[in-house]
Amino acid sequence: KTGAKMSDYPNEAEDADVMEVSKSVKTALEDDGVEVVLLKEDVGDNVSYRERVDKAKDAGADVAVSIHTTPGVNYSMVIAQNEGGYREGATESGETKRVTFENADVAKKSQDYAKTVADARTKAEPNPVKMTTSLDFGGREGLWSGNLPIIQLLSEDVPWIYSEYGTDNGGGVNPIGDDAKKVYAEGLSTGLKEALSSADCGSSKSDDED
Repeated sequence: KTGAKMSDYPNEAEDADVMEVSKSVKTALEDDGVEVVLLKEDVGDNVSYRERVDKAKDAGADVAVSIHTTPGVNYSMVIAQNEGGYREGATESGETKRVTFENADVAKKSQDYAKTVADARTKAEPNPVKMTTSLDFGGREGLWSGNLPIIQLLSEDVPWIYSEYGTDNGGGVNPIGDDAKKVYAEGLSTGLKEALSSADCGSSKSDDED
C-alpha cells in the first residue's frame, strides 16, 4: 500500500524469548479483564507486517505492542510513533521513495502509552528504560534509512509502541534468560494496564461477550 520495503529475518533466540514474554503479558492482562489478541500464535508463524497491522485494526485494538530484545543495556527503550517519522530507500524500480507517518492523533496516543510503559518497565527492570520517538535505521544493511520501525509506519489507525529489552549478556540472537523474561513481562504488563486505565479505553470484555 505504501511502497515501503518490508524486510524481516529470523532471530531464533529472540523469537522464542519474546513469544514467551508475549504469552505471559497476555495472561496478566486477561486476568485484569483486558482483551488481548496475539499477532502471532506460534514462534514459527510467518506473518507479514501488513498482516499484523491489519489484524490489530480489525480487532479494534486500543494499542498494539511489538516486543523485542537486543544486545546492550542502553537499548532498553520504548519507541513511540511520531508525526513526520519516516523511512526512505530505493524501490524495485531503483527510484528513491520516502514514506512518512502523518496521523498526529495516533502519534500522540502512542507517545502517551510508550511513556507509561517505559516508566513501569524502569521500576521492574534492573536498567532504566527510556521513551523515544526516534530510532536511527541509517547504515543497516538491507534496510531503508529513517527513524521509525516499519510496522509503526504502516499502522496509521492503531497506536503502536515498539518495546526493546536491552541487556549486556543476551538479546537478539542470544537468549536473555528466565529472570529477564519475568521482569520484562512484569514491567510490560503493569505499564499496559496503567496506560489503558489512564486512557479510559474500552479494552475490557463486556458482560455479554463470549
